[in-house]
Amino acid sequence: MRCLVLILALVACSDSKKTPDAAGPPKDAPVDAKKPDAPPDAQAFVLKVDCATATPVQTVTTEGFAFKPVEITIALNDVVKFSMMPGTNHDVVPSPTLPTDPGLSAPFSVDTCLKFTKAGELNYECGPHMFKGKVTVQP
Repeated sequence: MRCLVLILALVACSDSKKTPDAAGPPKDAPVDAKKPDAPPDAQAFVLKVDCATATPVQTVTTEGFAFKPVEITIALNDVVKFSMMPGTNHDVVPSPTLPTDPGLSAPFSVDTCLKFTKAGELNYECGPHMFKGKVTVQP
């Protein structure tokens, strides 16, 4: 009899917040800190282009735990090469908290050329280490 009472008590005290509601995932679901506020289908104004045929005006690399240079200013439609050195675990992801663009990304250990087709300040960071960088695109 005690077991039945204990089971009923556990069921009655279960956390109702873990049940998904019609509005979305469970209320205690983990938040993806790297996801920018832009909707997943947001139009990208930073476009990946072929480094073999593009002419970059700037190159961004990493040195220790920082982008080098940290901030750059370019003209509209310029191409920037993000050179994520082989053997390092640095990449480029859109900033989760500052103005950015969903196309502003470069994977680990490769060169990625990006063309900036809209004016503004665009922020990015290293996914694993969260050090930051910024591209200012002038019209």
